[in-house]
Amino acid sequence: MTRPAEGSYRPWLPYYLRNFRTVLQAVLENEDDRALFDQHDMSLIHAFEKLSVMGQKLYVRLFQRKLKWLQVNKLDYEEICSDLGPVAQELVQGGFLQSESDLQELGEALDLLPAPELKALAKTFHLGNSGTQKQQLVDGLFRLSKQKSLFSMSSAQNNIGAVILKRAKQLAGSCVRLCRGPRAVFSRILLLFSLTDTMDEEEMAAGGQNQLFTILLVNSGRLAFPDYTVQRTAKVFQDREDLIRYEASMRALQEVASAMQGGQWEEAMELYTAAKSDWQELRKNHDLSYQEELPVFLRSFTTGWAYSRILSRGVEILQRTTSL
Repeated sequence: MTRPAEGSYRPWLPYYLRNFRTVLQAVLENEDDRALFDQHDMSLIHAFEKLSVMGQKLYVRLFQRKLKWLQVNKLDYEEICSDLGPVAQELVQGGFLQSESDLQELGEALDLLPAPELKALAKTFHLGNSGTQKQQLVDGLFRLSKQKSLFSMSSAQNNIGAVILKRAKQLAGSCVRLCRGPRAVFSRILLLFSLTDTMDEEEMAAGGQNQLFTILLVNSGRLAFPDYTVQRTAKVFQDREDLIRYEASMRALQEVASAMQGGQWEEAMELYTAAKSDWQELRKNHDLSYQEELPVFLRSFTTGWAYSRILSRGVEILQRTTSL
């Protein structure tokens, strides 16, 4: 058995980090795609590349999860490290994760806690009749948070909600959440890597997990695509802002579709109305004529296409809400 040459050793990387790096490389080595990211975006990407391997592993793992607060002691990634505290701290210091000091919303803190801890928290405030289900406990604590303390000595202390938040954070312990800025940059990279005319709720919430899984299937030989040569004859996105507007329009489309599927017609109406207003404002302030000049098969990756689908759904939304 021959030993690797000195300096040639590379740590073994799990599939999810290898695939994440593959996506970054594939997108950023293309000149047109790279131009859609500004200097600040690129500084975040370079900062990720400078993280330790364990830091990169944990970031990608959390990136693939729904954007929410997570208790560090509940994270279980043995392949990364048995003690993830120092790894999470590296990501906090690097600007990729928020820490518990940034947790200031009572609703987010209560959502973070499991039912047994919520029940213990409710008992400390003598809310023994709030039920045992998590939502019942959350509702009871929320109602209490709206009350004012009769024994406060100052306006700063006159907020039971602040006391509940403090106690909830103590129960939660060390917790983290992905910073939205870097997450948005990596999400746009994944979007460019595999453009699709549909963005379902699960995929948008999970940071492109399906795309990374598809790469895994290809690499393992369980999924095969025919050989092809990419010939780029047109630029789908004119600049960074154009890409950001497209992503926002697709998110708006997904939210409207999700509300309709759930039978939440009043919410669907609000979303449709807001999207219609955004589209009218967009048409007034931006020249979108280039979208009409794109080949037909590329027009489905434009803001105009996304908003046209929202407006077409408005017909059913209006029918449903007027009959309620």
